[in-house]
Amino acid sequence: MRRRRLLALGLFTATAGAAAVMRPAPLRTQARAALARWRPAPVLDPTAPTGVPTDAELDTLRALAALLLPSTAGPAADALVRRYVIDQAARVPGMLREYRRAVRLLDTSGAHDQPFAARAADAQRATLRALFPPYAHDSWGDRLRARLFTSRETRATRVFVVNDLLAMYFRSEPGWATVGYSHFPGVPAVDPLDYTRAPAGQPT
Repeated sequence: MRRRRLLALGLFTATAGAAAVMRPAPLRTQARAALARWRPAPVLDPTAPTGVPTDAELDTLRALAALLLPSTAGPAADALVRRYVIDQAARVPGMLREYRRAVRLLDTSGAHDQPFAARAADAQRATLRALFPPYAHDSWGDRLRARLFTSRETRATRVFVVNDLLAMYFRSEPGWATVGYSHFPGVPAVDPLDYTRAPAGQPT
């Protein structure tokens, strides 16, 4: 498996380099296009069944969200995550499968006999760091390595579960309150500046 990945990386590098020589477009653009063709981003399966996650699966996803969301989120965010996951799994084809894949990935990652939700917080964080190593936002090399050497399950968990839960929360009323807004879209404000005013103590 390691030899196969090294060969694939060499082939990809050579292809991207040749494309950059033949065309005037920047190397990064050529490399990104070649990578997208070779390892396309994960997509939802529109034929996968919908349904309801089990209580154990919900426990794992709620434990994941508790690490991802701000510590000030509290019980309201936990209930929000539960409702959101149940709704997505029942309404969007493919999401129930991705949630279950994510749960399986989290529960089986790391040297633990316990499911993810039952582990201590430090052990949960260690599992996430191992699955999703941090990289500099502007580091093309780090993003390339992450794209090449992570499994489809890990990439899909990041896209469909981690990123999605974060986006959902920060689009919600508790998420807006976290960053200092007293109103969020759909709730009228007497003072329109309430939608754009910086939290107290921060410069505008």
